[in-house]
Amino acid sequence: YEKKFKAIRPDQPKPPPSTASTIDDTKYTSVSTLFTASISRGDVARVADLLAKGENANGVDHSKTPMLIIACQNGHEDVAQVLLTHGADPMATNTSGNTALHAAAFHGKKCEACVKLLLELPAVTSAIDVQNCLGETAFLLACKKGSPVAVTLLHAAGAALNWADPGNITPLEHAIRWEREENAKLLRGWGAKTIKQWNLISREYEKVY
Repeated sequence: YEKKFKAIRPDQPKPPPSTASTIDDTKYTSVSTLFTASISRGDVARVADLLAKGENANGVDHSKTPMLIIACQNGHEDVAQVLLTHGADPMATNTSGNTALHAAAFHGKKCEACVKLLLELPAVTSAIDVQNCLGETAFLLACKKGSPVAVTLLHAAGAALNWADPGNITPLEHAIRWEREENAKLLRGWGAKTIKQWNLISREYEKVY
């Protein structure tokens, strides 16, 4: 197992410097319930109007979730674009350390346009393998729960193919575990590796020797 492990880990990059922005009360202020609700619904006209009236594109809701994350996890690419135009920080995180890219990658087909939008930003692509508080990259989340389109976009943008989470479970292993067959097929085609395998009978991971 140790030999197999060492053969895989060189492909796993060192954790990038933390470029994600922590919640800072001097920059990320609470916003109105109306603004949050408008973003959640995807009411781009109302969002633009409220921004013009002084709402903060870098604001957070009651749970300290940045507005850009709320837009992206709901698949509202047009709202996300307006927020970015008004200075929203694409690397701002929620209390779990997730960026907007983590959120968009995780929430499936409805968020594919948001993934594409975020990957057009140098600030995002330069830190594409930044991890949340659980040590998960956006690519790993996409492989586990997201759509094949999101997985493909992230791979094309240079996401680490074999980045294992703290439990040494790779994106391919997560795709298999969560029965994302199309994602697993893509990953195998790109040469993704496994450290452990999912036993369908015991419902546990087993080491690959």
